[in-house]
Amino acid sequence: MSNNENDRKIEELLKDVLKEIKPLQRFPEPVLSVKQIISDNIEKKGIDCDCLIGGSVGKNTHLKDDSDCDIFLRFSKKYSEDEIISISKELLKSFSPLVLKGSRNYFSFILDGIKFEIVPVFKIKKNELTANSIDYSPLHVEWVQKHEKYLDDIRLAKRFCKAQKVYGAESYRRGLSGHSIEILVIFYKGFINLITAASQWQDKVVIDVENRYKGLNPALMLDESKLGPLILVDPITPNRNAAAAFSKEKFELFKKSCNNFIKNPSRKMFEISYLDPKRIKEEFHKKGIITLIFKHEASDLGSQDKIGTRMYKEYERLLKAIKETDLSLINSDWDWDPDEEYSWSFFQFKDEKLSKYKIIKGPPIELKESCNRFKKAHKNVYEADGFLFAKESRKMQDPVELINFLMKKAFKFPEKTVLFEIVR
Repeated sequence: MSNNENDRKIEELLKDVLKEIKPLQRFPEPVLSVKQIISDNIEKKGIDCDCLIGGSVGKNTHLKDDSDCDIFLRFSKKYSEDEIISISKELLKSFSPLVLKGSRNYFSFILDGIKFEIVPVFKIKKNELTANSIDYSPLHVEWVQKHEKYLDDIRLAKRFCKAQKVYGAESYRRGLSGHSIEILVIFYKGFINLITAASQWQDKVVIDVENRYKGLNPALMLDESKLGPLILVDPITPNRNAAAAFSKEKFELFKKSCNNFIKNPSRKMFEISYLDPKRIKEEFHKKGIITLIFKHEASDLGSQDKIGTRMYKEYERLLKAIKETDLSLINSDWDWDPDEEYSWSFFQFKDEKLSKYKIIKGPPIELKESCNRFKKAHKNVYEADGFLFAKESRKMQDPVELINFLMKKAFKFPEKTVLFEIVR
């Protein structure tokens, strides 16, 4: 296929995807309704404050299936921290919101299927210093709105990243936030330019979209704990790496996904799917492999990030425990659809008997006391490469028998994590 033909194919594909993901209206009706109610309450109570639709909805970069909306209550700086929280609580009384903890308390409620997060902030100007970085968030809305010709490209990039499992800065995702995707698309001047550039990224990428460091290396000036494979200087707060959450693993996965799309543009690469038992068995299980499928219940306590992180940590604990057995792990993964009550994980290893004997590594031979204890604990002890080893008969050679034993006796997991199915 010639370059022109390939370009036309990609252009048509992206048009089709955009038709599917772009909202039919600028603001969903419930969003306008909530904003109006809050604005009316502000006026009635004579509060020096305004109400701004923020997040991706405010920037007009949201997707059709998005069900979240951020609204900022921008207060005059004549109020104190405590006052803007208590006033916000009063303004939102009719919605009976939950109070959530962050760098500053904020409020959450669900109306007509949309999850609203109402965030009190102080109204500040560009380059004005503030003690709380959340106050800069409305300025991010204004910055993106200045680049409105890239709004649809941002939508495409968000959908692509969601489908490729690299979207979301939450602790259980460690991917690209919506904000960082917006910056990248604007910097590269479009979705295709971003995909092309990202497919060729090296180990360390530094992007200063507004040239806030005037050609100097931001990596030398930013907090070392916030540095990663992608350093993305925030256009509003240049002392912040907007891609600080982006892990090395997700960085490599994003590069690979971009490469795959360039080589073989496919609508499938925009399709979002999550792990569940049916998909695990159909797509990942193969003959000669044992697949363990675990079910993790999503607690309803805390924010989505906290709930997802709790389940992801259980997966990591399982992974660590299984790696410490004699089973030869081939593959494992975890995934969660935040609209569902459960997340799922799986672990795979060869369906073959374990050896009749197992070798246990002991201490270095120069540690005399440790060696004496090791010899007392094991019968068949020998020395090799400066260490003691013990050869012991294995009680269970069948891997499924061993797994069942470990689940009952050795692995201690909360009731919210269960071995759902063993596929053989």
